[in-house]
Parts: sequence; C-alpha cells; structure tokens
Amino acid sequence: MLKRLTSLAIVSLAFNAHAGPNESVTLDIKGMDCATCPITVKTVLKKQAGVTDVRVDFKKATAEITFRPDQVSREKLAQVVTEAGFPSVARK
Repeated sequence: MLKRLTSLAIVSLAFNAHAGPNESVTLDIKGMDCATCPITVKTVLKKQAGVTDVRVDFKKATAEITFRPDQVSREKLAQVVTEAGFPSVARK
C-alpha cells in the first residue's frame, strides 16, 4: 500500500512539474445581491478544469481565481460566471 501511495505521489509531482505555473485572475462581478450568490459563483468556477483555488468576496464583488492556463483561460472563467447570471469581466 505504501509503495502504491509513493508511486502516485511521484506521478502527481511529475505531472504538476510539467504543467507550468499557475496563473491568477480577479473577476469583477455584478449582480451578487444575496448571501448565496458567492456560493453559486464559487461552485461554477470550481467545476472548470484547471481551476485550483477560488475566493469570492461578496463585499468587493470580486472573485480571485488560481488556475492552470493550459486548461482554461481567464476569458472562459469570466464567461461561465456571466452565463450563471452574474456579468463579469477579468481585470487586466
């Protein structure tokens, strides 16, 4: 069992080393007007391939996303949030 876990860890590290660095983007989001809105935004973003972390700030109306650019673009992230009913744009 330990050998298998060690092998999986090595493969995972090797894969991540070749994937390149993560990027971050901040989305400005409109339409979040209740306490469940940030949960919806976070859920939609976490479902995207390549997204590794999401932090939604209700008061600032933003989402900070860490992602793998080889799997998803900042434009796609803004698009899926907009399609969920919360118009958003990526900060430059």
